[in-house]
Amino acid sequence: MFIGRDKELSFLNEKYAENSGNFILIYGRRRIGKTALVNRFIADKKAVYLLATLEERNQIIMRFSLQISQFFNDQLMLENPFSD
Repeated sequence: MFIGRDKELSFLNEKYAENSGNFILIYGRRRIGKTALVNRFIADKKAVYLLATLEERNQIIMRFSLQISQFFNDQLMLENPFSD
């Protein structure tokens, strides 16, 4: 269920439409729909989504490299992942 996030979705879509780069931090208490908001926002867009976890740093970097290489269909990146 996705209720009451029209204002936030509108803001994200406005920033997405701008012809500039943006860094938008989404924060809040647990279990209030932050992940659902992001997933709804990127549902119709080409996007890379990386959920921060408590994995080891190297595992996160490897997972991110894999996602980026798949997103761009880049065999070179797949063979040479990020090191840090």
